[in-house]
Amino acid sequence: MWVVSVCGWEVVCLPRLVESEEEFLRWAGKASGCRVVRRGDEVKIKLRTPGFLAVYVTSGDKADGILEQIKVEKVEI
Repeated sequence: MWVVSVCGWEVVCLPRLVESEEEFLRWAGKASGCRVVRRGDEVKIKLRTPGFLAVYVTSGDKADGILEQIKVEKVEI
């Protein structure tokens, strides 16, 4: 969660959980950065897009295939 000032108002921006791999890959084309968080069998891939933070949660096997398709710089956390 982060706070953005818009026309004097402070707006709280929350990440969007993306449910489908296809939708996530569409947003990946507009992303400026990618963070990868691995916890056991679960992998969270976070994309910084112009309007919001997109988050996709998947298994480790699927994550490797998705990460190959993302062209922006990836940072493992």
